[in-house]
Amino acid sequence: MSMARSAIRRILAALIALGLFQAGPIPVRSAWAAQCVAGPLPIQAQPAAWFPENGLLAWQAGRSFLQAGRSSEALCFFDHARLQLGGVAQLDLDLGDAYAQNGDLEQAMAHWRSAADLGGEPESILRRLLPVYESRQQWAELADGLTRWIAIHPLDSKARYRLALLQATRDPASAADELNALASQHGESWSQAQDLAGIISTALEQGGEAFALARVGEFLLRVGEPSLAQPALQAALDLNPGYGEALAYLGLAREQAGRPAAADYAQAVVLSPDSPQAHLLYGSFLSRQGDVANARLELDRAWVLDSHSWAIAVERGRLEFSAGELSAAETWYAHAVQVAPDSEEAWLARAAFYIGNQIRVNRDGIASAREALARAPADPRALDLLGLAWYLEGDLPLAERMFWRALSVEPTYAAGYLHLGMLAEARGDRAAARSYYQAALHLAQGQPLGDEAQAALARLP
Repeated sequence: MSMARSAIRRILAALIALGLFQAGPIPVRSAWAAQCVAGPLPIQAQPAAWFPENGLLAWQAGRSFLQAGRSSEALCFFDHARLQLGGVAQLDLDLGDAYAQNGDLEQAMAHWRSAADLGGEPESILRRLLPVYESRQQWAELADGLTRWIAIHPLDSKARYRLALLQATRDPASAADELNALASQHGESWSQAQDLAGIISTALEQGGEAFALARVGEFLLRVGEPSLAQPALQAALDLNPGYGEALAYLGLAREQAGRPAAADYAQAVVLSPDSPQAHLLYGSFLSRQGDVANARLELDRAWVLDSHSWAIAVERGRLEFSAGELSAAETWYAHAVQVAPDSEEAWLARAAFYIGNQIRVNRDGIASAREALARAPADPRALDLLGLAWYLEGDLPLAERMFWRALSVEPTYAAGYLHLGMLAEARGDRAAARSYYQAALHLAQGQPLGDEAQAALARLP
């Protein structure tokens, strides 16, 4: 494009020398340009209007409109350039960018693919296509695109991990080797890769492919990937249509993705009446719907089937607290740590109950957070909860140390930034508070914690 720019500069210099080109908008233009822009043409588009047969000038004008966010005008000039120049890979890329800016992703992808057919740079094209495949949940296309990307960038551990997750939703056994490789190399999300590889291997040994697919779906839900969890859980059900627990998790995935899920939960406990997990998931759903009576029934059934589950006890505690039964809620949270005294998760849940609801923070909240931290000294959640407890108790220096310790363990832990923002705001340091809240919002965009950060930013003067 450097030759094209040089040509444009020469043409502009000649026009200015002849007095035919003004330094501001002029009304004179060819008929085709008049159809592109209402009113006087901006200076960048004037050469294209004077020389309509010059496709390079039309192309350059289209780019100036694209950079200015005026996608409709850009499309008009790009189309004219294409008529003059024919198929050019970079021009089709620009056309795709203009369509994308205009909100027409179908046309955008068509032109980006056309650019590929015309010999465009694969990396540049994939950079555009991959985020669209991801946002549209076109998993097969995303997997193919990532495969081609990795062929160009074999050391991109982030892309390799994403491809391994996609593979795990279809063929868990084949994904395990790549997940183990990423874990051994400490690549992108190596800890999660290691966890999932272990989950897959154990599940395949214990229950076969359908069981492994269900465990993959459960893992994806746990790490905040409800949309990607759905194909894994559906694949498990395709192999075993009577797999009620997988259907319950599919209901949870659909619910988290904003889709109807009540029928999935209800059918799950019919298919698997002896599954405590199916009853737990259904009871949790009913609790979120405000149906306390039926939620209790389902959670009671789950507890009868598995009275050693801290997760069932915690969910029952949440239900009782939401129903205004504080004493009953505390009893169930106590059950959780009694049946699983070595479980970090049980202690974390109890700590979050007391600290999050500001109930006896200085006694039960801090004690529970310390128990969780004793079992997992490097867990940012435990460090952050303990910091929040000290913040509520008014010990801001100690709270700050805890928050920074959490972030030293996991630099992308959004709650740590949110709570540092709260602390800075309490000290009257609005600039620091704004910076921390913005970091939390960036890391947790679209999540409840991100909404908290957005609300906090909105209330700052």
